[in-house]
Amino acid sequence: MAQIPCHPKKAFRKADAPTRLSGVITRWEDGASFGFITGGDGESYFLSGSDLPTRYSSLPVGTAVTFAAPGAPEPGKRYLRARAARPEDG
Repeated sequence: MAQIPCHPKKAFRKADAPTRLSGVITRWEDGASFGFITGGDGESYFLSGSDLPTRYSSLPVGTAVTFAAPGAPEPGKRYLRARAARPEDG
């Protein structure tokens, strides 16, 4: 019986983990499912409505949030992308 070779799992490196940040919703497009966060680090982050908790379809401008963010924009994208955003009070 031939053995199927196993590929080692990719080793987890701390650099691969997104950083958890705080920020404020500074723009939300009416009728669209995206907006922008200005992080506490001064960077602008794109936020898709799909990265909000399921009970939210948008967040009002001025809402304080926490979110995860990678260290660099996705290939071909202009903005860093916020992931797993949550209002700080919720």
